[in-house]
Amino acid sequence: MATFVRVAETRNFTRAARQLRTTASAVSKSVARLEQRLGVKLLDRTTRRVSLTQEGTLYYQRCVRILGEVSDAEAEVSQSLTKPRGRLRVTVPPIIGLRVLVPQLRHFRERYPDVQLELELEDTIVDLAAGSYDVALRMGEPADSRLKARRLAPIRYVLCASPEYLRRRGVPRAPAQLAEHDCIHFRFPSTGRLEPWALSVEGEDAPVHVPRTLVFNHPEAVQLVAMEGMGVAQLPELVAAPALASGQLVAVLREHLMERGAYWLLWPPGRERLPKLRAFIDFVGPLFR
Repeated sequence: MATFVRVAETRNFTRAARQLRTTASAVSKSVARLEQRLGVKLLDRTTRRVSLTQEGTLYYQRCVRILGEVSDAEAEVSQSLTKPRGRLRVTVPPIIGLRVLVPQLRHFRERYPDVQLELELEDTIVDLAAGSYDVALRMGEPADSRLKARRLAPIRYVLCASPEYLRRRGVPRAPAQLAEHDCIHFRFPSTGRLEPWALSVEGEDAPVHVPRTLVFNHPEAVQLVAMEGMGVAQLPELVAAPALASGQLVAVLREHLMERGAYWLLWPPGRERLPKLRAFIDFVGPLFR
């Protein structure tokens, strides 16, 4: 089962064998015996690639959960495993992972050298209850009541543009003046909806018009084109902080922005007893303060 999972994740018998410290022939025979015992084909093999069949995908998901539970059970009962160790799979939005977590991973590794951290950078909302991941970092409000959650910090937004753009087009002094500017938007890949701007406007008779000049489904693109002088963008302050500090971006209309949502850590119930997960939760918390 563990061999099959490694092949499914690497999509390659040779790479799987290298990670398992055995031969590609032994890995291939192991998977073949498993398929023979189950009476189904788990993998489609060609000379160039290996892919999961429909049955293989279902079996892989169950195997990951089962193997994870075996590992967790051993960790809970073994006195020798009270130290954080083992594989920890984390799913996190790419922009937060790259800007907040990845720059700090060296410190995590120095502190917990026996934890094999697998960081999946993806915007797709995965089902943590299915058992494929140990913990998720998410923006917004938790929607799954089955999960345990820790609130890290509120999400603070900033409207920003490059110094060159503001010299050329002027600095907006009130939200209504955004109608005269090029505005860069983020579209949620999972829903297709535009992210609303976190403007708090009191005493206005009509909603603020924010032109839809450019739209991207990745916040990295939003920031890059803003730094290139192509308009005003809304970004999480945590993401924009380095560019603001370096002067590549300048914040505008700060007094008209409000907090919306929060950063959360989510994990399946019961796993907080695992030293590796507790270590990660305690490590991540201060990064958002």
